[in-house]
Amino acid sequence: MNKIKYFVNGSRFKGSRIKVMKIIGFMDIEGIGGSGGIGGEEKCVEMVLSADSAMLTGRKPYFLPEGSEDVVYYPCLVVRISRLGKTVARKFASRYYDAVAEGADFVCRDWLKRARAEGHSWTEAVASDGSLAIGPWQATDGNQENRNLENQEIRNLENKAIIPIDEAIERASRVMTIRQGDLIYIHRRGEAISAVRGEQTETGNRIC
Repeated sequence: MNKIKYFVNGSRFKGSRIKVMKIIGFMDIEGIGGSGGIGGEEKCVEMVLSADSAMLTGRKPYFLPEGSEDVVYYPCLVVRISRLGKTVARKFASRYYDAVAEGADFVCRDWLKRARAEGHSWTEAVASDGSLAIGPWQATDGNQENRNLENQEIRNLENKAIIPIDEAIERASRVMTIRQGDLIYIHRRGEAISAVRGEQTETGNRIC
């Protein structure tokens, strides 16, 4: 398993040497399969599972996969799980993570459409190596009220997500045990962004 040093505003914080166990994603599949927007009343939020190798850390470049002609990325919110949990009630979910970050989730949209039409696995389209770029981490204190009142940046990130962090943790922990080091990413509302060679994502990763 990969080991990664987590940083908050450029500084490493306590417990930074963590094994990334698994990556759980929440995305609007209907929006991806349609015009590319995430959206509105038609959204269908699905949960997907990725290996730890899907994580693209630091400023490493993202290499466009050969064979796909419609690669996009979705800005997302990434949450780091800090403790073991199973069937976590939504009201207690804020106790189970200690940092959030902005992310960029790369999707081969043409591959996904084909996989859905043929009833095949979506893994190749949504969970390939390096498909989740992660920006700098922002620490949370595990207290929902304080987090909302004192950290506007974290609050703004969560407000843009297609579902709240607490709902994502509740849903994920219903079907699998969450562990320290797990990452949960949640797509943000808005349009998909075309992955163009030579450009750079919001997380600072160059597309090659």
